[in-house]
Amino acid sequence: MSRAQKVAYYSATDEGDLEHPIVYGLKSLGYEVRLLTDLEPAGSNDLIVFLARPQWSELEQRHLHERLAAKASCFIASPCQHDIDDNPCVKLAINIFGEQIPVIYPPYDSAHLARQLGIITHLPTNQVNHINQVILVDDSPTMLAVLQHYVKDLGLPCYATVSPKEALTNIQSGAFDILISDYQMDEMNGIELIKQSKKIFPDIKSILVTSFGDKKVVLEAISASVDAFIEKPVDLEILQSTLTRLEKTINMRKENSRLLVKLTEKNASLKEGKDTLHNTLECLNEAVLTLNDQFSVLSANNALTKLTQHNVALIINSPITFLMSKQLWQGLLTLCLDSHPETSKEGVIQRLDGSIFPAILTLKRSENFLKGSYILVIQDITLQKSVENNLLSINEELESKVVERTQKIEDAMLEAERANMAKSDFLANMSHELRTPMHAIMSFNSLIDKEATHQSLPSEIQEKIQGFTLRISQSSKRLLRLINNLLDISKLESGHGNLQKNTLNMLHVIELVKTDLSPLLEEKGIQIEVDCQVTDAKTNADDEKITQVMLNLISNACKFSPIGSIIDIRLEASEVNVDARGNAPYFVPSLQVSVRDRGVGIPESEINDIFDKFIQSSKTKTDAGGTGLGLAICKEIIGLHRGKIGAKNNSDVGACFTFSLPVNAINWRKTPASRGEMNER
Repeated sequence: MSRAQKVAYYSATDEGDLEHPIVYGLKSLGYEVRLLTDLEPAGSNDLIVFLARPQWSELEQRHLHERLAAKASCFIASPCQHDIDDNPCVKLAINIFGEQIPVIYPPYDSAHLARQLGIITHLPTNQVNHINQVILVDDSPTMLAVLQHYVKDLGLPCYATVSPKEALTNIQSGAFDILISDYQMDEMNGIELIKQSKKIFPDIKSILVTSFGDKKVVLEAISASVDAFIEKPVDLEILQSTLTRLEKTINMRKENSRLLVKLTEKNASLKEGKDTLHNTLECLNEAVLTLNDQFSVLSANNALTKLTQHNVALIINSPITFLMSKQLWQGLLTLCLDSHPETSKEGVIQRLDGSIFPAILTLKRSENFLKGSYILVIQDITLQKSVENNLLSINEELESKVVERTQKIEDAMLEAERANMAKSDFLANMSHELRTPMHAIMSFNSLIDKEATHQSLPSEIQEKIQGFTLRISQSSKRLLRLINNLLDISKLESGHGNLQKNTLNMLHVIELVKTDLSPLLEEKGIQIEVDCQVTDAKTNADDEKITQVMLNLISNACKFSPIGSIIDIRLEASEVNVDARGNAPYFVPSLQVSVRDRGVGIPESEINDIFDKFIQSSKTKTDAGGTGLGLAICKEIIGLHRGKIGAKNNSDVGACFTFSLPVNAINWRKTPASRGEMNER
């Protein structure tokens, strides 16, 4: 069996009865109506309607409980408009099924039925078809059949009965719009039936069919508010024109009722919206005012009274300038009118007692609702201003403290620099003064060693003298190295370490250092392996000072490396920022040299301090000796060359010292005037 889009299953009091008014109402809503005995798996839009009855069979109760359990759309249809207390059929249904199933009441025309079924949301009322339903009454079955045939041919649903009393019972459902009744009937005449029908349903239209045309019958019909007369034998054209006229009247009444309901609902919705808006405005801390095109107050919320002390009722129709200066209002209005439908401005509002408070004023011009009016919002910002003032005061105090402490720091830095310069001068002078007597000691020690060899002294005494002179020589050389280092670091720090730059070959420098350190290397059995990754190992630098750097780094690596190990020296191309002190980097090609040993390495916490003066690694300062000045001298020399030096631990063992030197002389003309040679020492 093919399914329609929407199906309504109807459980009538009598199996097979599809003539009840609710059936016509469901059809007018676009439902295909079927008996419950034809029930198929329900679709999402399907309905099941049970007509309330004096008694329910167990099968019917089970059917309904099953549909409710399946959450189907089920309804109980009341046979009349009476309340539950006066409606035993509906009361019984509620007692059996509980209040979980909704009850619908007549009239069962499409508009009322759609509203009760809850489908009015997706079926606009103006699209509901008003199919007027006709009830026919004639105690002559033959005449009744003729009338029923005529009405159905005209496309109107109708219900026919030979009993006026049965007709009254059906009219109580409110589903019938037109009553066509014969005048002469045994139970009651047609005029009486019409009178009784209008008591039940005042809006029902009536047609009296009679063969009596005397004046008395006409007057009696008029007094009973009969809407139309048709004489027997019934003429189809007259019946059609009469029904058409009555249908227009009925449809007009229904449309008016619909519009009235819609208007009532719209008014209720507007009232609800108005109440919601009013309650919302009254909950605001900001004052909200409505102004007309003359800028007088039309309305305001109670927040205005809280902010300004003005009684809202007393300021209606007052010009807005009673709250602010004319200059402030003109400025705000000008901003709003200059193509800014909504604008804000900070200003001062005056209270009733003459006091003022700061506020943010927002003015909006209405474009749609209340066209030509304005909405003004006043927000009190006294608290915000207080916080801002406190913040400004705190900021000023902090700025003062920062300036004061900055000055103290600058003074301390100047004092530290003066002390450092004094220290450097002292060390330079002391070192210079110490070198002269140290050379004399070394010279006399050498003389004593020679004289002891040539004198005819016992061998034991000669050996003792030579042992003493050897120790004096070693200590003197160590002390002389310390003095020379002190002199070097003092010169470099004081800015007197001038560079004599020329082109030097780093490979030649390494070979020279290897030759100087060959006794130490042979003593510990250490090999030096050089890995050159560049075709040209030349750079622009001071030969003597770079040799000193390489000597310090390789000698350190030799001292801290185990016996029989290897020192790796790697040369490769790189880049170095020669303007590290400026705001923007200036990278130039450089030669990068790495010296990698197999020693104990450097603690991670000490890597950043290893190039400071008099600093030695905690892992080496007790074993390898040294003054802690060698790496500091290396850092100063590389810095003078605008290079970079650093240290890190190898992934396995030992440490790696790396420095980079610019390959060519630096062309400062490629950089802004604020950088370059002005930064040279």
